[in-house]
Amino acid sequence: MIEARLRTAQEMLGAGKAAQARATLERALQQAPASVEANALMSHALTHLGDGPRALYFARRAAELRPGDERLLNNLAGAQALNGDYDGAIATYRQALVVNPSHLSAKVGLTNALNTRHQYAEAEAICREGLAGHPGQMNLSMHLAVALLNTGRAREAVRIMRDLASRFPDDLMLASGLPHMMNYDGSLDPREVFEAHARFGRALAARLPTSLPPPPKPTDPDKRLRLGIVSADLRAHAVGFFAEPIIASLDRARFEVACYSNTVGEDHVSARIRPGVSLWRNVVPLSDEALARTIRADRIDILLDLSGHTAGHRLGTFHLRPAPVQATYFGYPNTTGVPAIDYRLVDSITDPREPWYDALATERLWRLDPLFLCYKPLPDAPPVAPPPSQVGAARGPGADAGASEAITFGSFNNLAKLDDAALALWAGVLRAVPGSRMLVKHHGLAQPEARALTAARLVSAGAPADRLVLEGPGSGAKEMLAAYARMDVMLDSFPYHGTTTTCEALYMGVPVVCLTGRCCAARVSTSILNAIGLRDLAADTAERYVEIASALAQDPARLASLRASLRDRFVNSSACDAPAFARRFEAALREMWTRACAGTGPRP
Repeated sequence: MIEARLRTAQEMLGAGKAAQARATLERALQQAPASVEANALMSHALTHLGDGPRALYFARRAAELRPGDERLLNNLAGAQALNGDYDGAIATYRQALVVNPSHLSAKVGLTNALNTRHQYAEAEAICREGLAGHPGQMNLSMHLAVALLNTGRAREAVRIMRDLASRFPDDLMLASGLPHMMNYDGSLDPREVFEAHARFGRALAARLPTSLPPPPKPTDPDKRLRLGIVSADLRAHAVGFFAEPIIASLDRARFEVACYSNTVGEDHVSARIRPGVSLWRNVVPLSDEALARTIRADRIDILLDLSGHTAGHRLGTFHLRPAPVQATYFGYPNTTGVPAIDYRLVDSITDPREPWYDALATERLWRLDPLFLCYKPLPDAPPVAPPPSQVGAARGPGADAGASEAITFGSFNNLAKLDDAALALWAGVLRAVPGSRMLVKHHGLAQPEARALTAARLVSAGAPADRLVLEGPGSGAKEMLAAYARMDVMLDSFPYHGTTTTCEALYMGVPVVCLTGRCCAARVSTSILNAIGLRDLAADTAERYVEIASALAQDPARLASLRASLRDRFVNSSACDAPAFARRFEAALREMWTRACAGTGPRP
């Protein structure tokens, strides 16, 4: 009887019937609670249903019932990762590989967990080792691309993803991952990047035929609108931090807000946002179609995507058109490529009012001038400190205390945003300002191998090795903010600007120098600087970037003035005016809805 129930449950899981499998396995476990297979299958069923804690319980029980089984250890590690315990998952995957060093699934899981914990050097090494025995294996290749991307080697990552996408043309994860990574490769033509996004939209339409009837036609332009927000990042993440003040400031007499959270990692930021909305659903267990039907049943008028092609996106749901009006905002600096998404919210600097910019989006670009975002400062942020070059501040671990008056440039941006052109810019600045040093601090530098790689890339670009200070992350957001006291000028990343880091630097009194590029990702800092009246710090050429940075370094009076005034200037600008931004945001959504009621649609 138990064997028959296990076979039935396995068939149900194979057919995507996880709820029925769970019911069958509950009866099997009542009959044989110590059955290893029943516990393991129950873990699988609960994983498919999005019940992470119980999936972990049954995976652990199965592994305890048969110690040393690499298959069960691998399943346990997967359940630990599902629950956000990546350190535990890494340890368990290692145990599985001790038992069977050639266990491919454990290697794939381990490299994914290592990448998630920013241990990119080790992830790269294990991927390359695994690929030596399994050439071209899709998951190992993809995880290798992720490790390369996050250590600043976007061109190599894109090459790998291109090859994978050509060999597995029906895989939607690859079809989405390739255009995402292309945003970080400054050598690509924007039209080529657009085509990769549009190709994803076509692949999505082919793989996920529309299964819902068209949404009801809007008829009341003045109704109270139900706004649905879909994101995997309504948590301690840049998207969550920027979304929170907007959600809190929306006029509840005119808008009702529903949030569809696609993450198992809900946290204190999620807890702050949740009480302020009318509806909060965790939608991790739902398929794209099930989520679309849920949104339709919730009678959402305008559905807003905050993910684009980043991890945990639900673009498949948007493709099914659950809402009459659909838009994408903030979470991604490019088009989605999904024709069912009507609008993309930007501004006139991130996406200038020129026909060729409009042509690089499948959505209609809706410009929220003067700035497309709103920043909420950390409530207990440290005070602004004087420029380190003027107080002789120490440079941190391993610093030479002798050159206390030297200028310290810095960057706390994601290493993925730094291609070789950016490192050449930084090297040029260091050469132009004798004695200056460069402080680079990011979680991607936590491992010695990553620091050595980044140092070698900078030296190869022409930076003096003895003037580089490379560090891993701090202990939290407040410590990272305090670290801005150690730099005089922030050198922005390229071809992908900072957003949170740019706002944080300005809030901490640190001027930001950026290079304005051709696409949104390379224009965000320019837009922020423009909003606070510092457009002169945004360069149009590489040569001008070096000139602006070196001129600032040689102007201690301006550095001191900026340090003393930037926080007030930033806070009192449109960059931090949540109520004013919310009114512009509401007006945009209302106009989109009015157009839908009039039948004019997103395109002119």
